[in-house]
Amino acid sequence: MAAWSQRETYDLKLFDVSDSWNLNKYGTSNSPSINVDELKNIDVNLQLYVGGNDILADETDLQFLYDKLNHYNVIKILQYGHCDFFWDENADVVYLNNLINNLNNLDMKLIE
Repeated sequence: MAAWSQRETYDLKLFDVSDSWNLNKYGTSNSPSINVDELKNIDVNLQLYVGGNDILADETDLQFLYDKLNHYNVIKILQYGHCDFFWDENADVVYLNNLINNLNNLDMKLIE
């Protein structure tokens, strides 16, 4: 439900476990907000896997994200809902093999 409440205001936050965990990790009992405008600073081509039947992240939510990004490619899996990405027993066939293949084809350069 916490994720749903974030959706209503588009106040995206870092992972929130508990007051004590947050205090240890972030230095505050509340998980900090993510400045979504800083997403424009990501200078890589992101691959976004989205579900065509997602009632938790609908087209309005996706458009909000797309408007904040510079470089992205959308891979829409029409039959998937929000949780199918981690619950589907056939995820390897549906998208994971594609994802791994794309990762293997990246031009990785060591940054010193």
